[in-house]
Amino acid sequence: MRYAILADVHANRHALQAVLADCRTQRADVILSLGDLIGYGPAPEAVLELGNARIHHLIRGNHEAALLGEMATDRFREDARRALDWTAARLTPKARRFITSWPMVLAGPGFRCVHAEFADPCGFQYLLEPADAVPSWTAAAEPLLFTGHTHAAGLFVIGASGTTHQLPPTDFELEPGKRYLVGAGSVGQPRDGDIRAAWVLYDSDLRTVWFRRTAFDVDAFRHELRLAGLSEAPCSSFAQVGAPPEPLRECLDFVPPNPAPPEQRVTPTVAVLEATRRSARRWRRLGLVGVLLAGVLALALAGAWTQWRPRGAVWPAAVTQPLALAPAATGTEELSLPEFAAPGTVTPVAPPFPDWSVRVADAATQTVRGLPAVGKESSRLRLQSAGTGVIEVASRPVAVTRGMRFTALAQVRLDEARQGYAELALCFTGSDGVPRILEQKNEPTGGLGGWRRVQFTLPKERGGVPGDGQLQLLLRGDFTGACEFRKPALRLRP
Repeated sequence: MRYAILADVHANRHALQAVLADCRTQRADVILSLGDLIGYGPAPEAVLELGNARIHHLIRGNHEAALLGEMATDRFREDARRALDWTAARLTPKARRFITSWPMVLAGPGFRCVHAEFADPCGFQYLLEPADAVPSWTAAAEPLLFTGHTHAAGLFVIGASGTTHQLPPTDFELEPGKRYLVGAGSVGQPRDGDIRAAWVLYDSDLRTVWFRRTAFDVDAFRHELRLAGLSEAPCSSFAQVGAPPEPLRECLDFVPPNPAPPEQRVTPTVAVLEATRRSARRWRRLGLVGVLLAGVLALALAGAWTQWRPRGAVWPAAVTQPLALAPAATGTEELSLPEFAAPGTVTPVAPPFPDWSVRVADAATQTVRGLPAVGKESSRLRLQSAGTGVIEVASRPVAVTRGMRFTALAQVRLDEARQGYAELALCFTGSDGVPRILEQKNEPTGGLGGWRRVQFTLPKERGGVPGDGQLQLLLRGDFTGACEFRKPALRLRP
């Protein structure tokens, strides 16, 4: 079993999306969040939705405890407190109920997880030095312990000598007679001098732990921060790119209360991972039956659709007519793509290709161009990246109203791409001017070659588009090499 251990996402949807895609490429079976999923960042709603949909088990951090009123916010420094107030004003009752359901501790087979420290999980003490780890060895019996909270990857080891040693965060294999306390680092706000998202992968069969770093679109995240009026935390790595990291003790955003004596400590809620995993397997079996039945129904509907679907509607021409969309006016015909060069910004591509814009992380190593149809080969977009970071092509925004539902689809080829993913997404911008990803689906590099169909529909249970605003179709990825998209389409659902 492979476990992906994430911590301190802090409402950074760009980092979380990139890490979730990386989890898929690393074949993670179970994804765990060690707290502070929100706080600081500008996208709490989107991150909570991703957490609900993609993360199997979540525990509370000190930011969630403060948002639920379980801890006074005066223990946080000023910028963290302002972000907490901003986030609290945007949490719906449903979101609060979701967070309330999270335990404080996760007990897995041979390992245990907590946000901060095991002796007093509700006290959120920091583990910065070997002496800080000593109480946790006594409080937890498992040989492998995972924590977050410090925003820096770390490793403490204790063996037969009984002395705690602090080691650099390097990959390791569990050895008999030794115990390990692993700091997972931070997905959304690293503070150790590395701008990339940090997380950990644990393979229980190989008894091996890997420290992972995943690139994400830092510029897009900063843009969302500015739109929300939030501050870049002074000690975060993306706030001081190229500068040596500040000492961790000077970066602490929270002052833990004095450790309470054992008899006065709050008993934390503990979730047992093994029982939940058995339940998940049962639901997966039921889900497989549902998928088979849905497939039979889809084949029947597809046959009917081919008899009456509209002809001649070219996307995105229909999509760029505000409020003129209707089921009878949408289509999935291929789009003619003349060749163009990536400008390196989010400005529209020059005519004759005015309906799309390009965003690249590095204009020197990333390009996008359109390849016209040749013979039986459809026209297609080719995204080329020799570096790291997200490369994105976005459609012209279309005006939408609350409740509209769409299906997004495209074909992607990743034969020449490696170490990453390609993704199809729908981005909504409401009256507040903050762009949000409503839904996305990605394809990892590797696997079978050739064209793959990527498709998703905005879930009916979420009510479709959340308000009046604008919608964009995004074709994007974070990879090395090249990937191609063709036949992008957007269908309005009845």
